[in-house]
Amino acid sequence: MKNLRMLVICGFMLGILLLSACLTVTETPSGAKPLLDAATAGAPCEACSPATLAAALTREKNNGDNQAAATAEVVRANAQSTLNAANATLSAAQTQDQNNANVIAAQIAATAEIVRANAQATINSAGSTQSAAFTQDVIRQT
Repeated sequence: MKNLRMLVICGFMLGILLLSACLTVTETPSGAKPLLDAATAGAPCEACSPATLAAALTREKNNGDNQAAATAEVVRANAQSTLNAANATLSAAQTQDQNNANVIAAQIAATAEIVRANAQATINSAGSTQSAAFTQDVIRQT
């Protein structure tokens, strides 16, 4: 009796499960329009022409945007190259100016050293001349 009762309950549950599965299947309503109708598959539709035009315009705008971005990158690279060249030129000019200043400073220092040596030679010569004159004076007085 207990087994029969379990069998009836399981059968009843199986039946309900089958019925609930059948109720969840939905059909397409007969008034719904299919996405592609066999009769109009080859013919252009009213919305196709604007959609095709919009896609073409979008593609053209994207191509234009890409071309503008590429052109801007080329212009930026050229400007960077020009700036780098200007910096290199300025650095070379500053180095040349420094070298010229160093040469001039060395020439001035060398000239000053020559003038100092001449002055020292003149002082030494004057001192020798004075000493010789004193010696001659002493010899004459004796």
